[in-house]
Amino acid sequence: MTAALGGTEALPSRISRTSDGVSRSQGPRKSGHPSKRLLRLSSPDRFSPPTSLIGRDREIAAIVQLLRRPDVRALTLSGPPGVGKTRLALAAASVVEEEFRSGSLFLNLAPVRDAELLEHTIIQRLHITRFPSLPAGERLTRHLADTSLLLVFDNFEQVIAAAPSVAVLLAACPSVKALPVGLSRPAGPRRRGAGPRGP
Repeated sequence: MTAALGGTEALPSRISRTSDGVSRSQGPRKSGHPSKRLLRLSSPDRFSPPTSLIGRDREIAAIVQLLRRPDVRALTLSGPPGVGKTRLALAAASVVEEEFRSGSLFLNLAPVRDAELLEHTIIQRLHITRFPSLPAGERLTRHLADTSLLLVFDNFEQVIAAAPSVAVLLAACPSVKALPVGLSRPAGPRRRGAGPRGP
């Protein structure tokens, strides 16, 4: 199942959710297999404005509730620039991170212009060295098949064409969830999510 907050769904229906967080590797893995906890969220301060998320508790709680549902594999947060999408994702990810055995991985996709590079970007961030002769997608699915992990994709609109690849990854890895965060498309049906806040 795919859920969307704040805009049209960016991922195919077989994807569920992912969340936005900052990752930090827990050291080298000589065996090449995922450790019990691959990644952990670091402080989001360096990625967020120096203001608190006042009045966003209900939105954070809604995101967390959706991420905890077994039938939701990917959750898309979308909206116009500057409404706090990434910070909401970071806050929600920090709540649920411990519920994933391997933690969470934050990917800032702003510099990535080619959707075909998304899988390679994930491989690099996870320091995957196994199956070097296989295509990137198959390397990922084999490596993450038995891994419990939350993938947070910031600026997902940069690689929207890679949504089918994310769907394939989630279908092959039942304990992996995705939280894409991106700009909403102009016009369209009724939307929920990260709206602007007054003073």
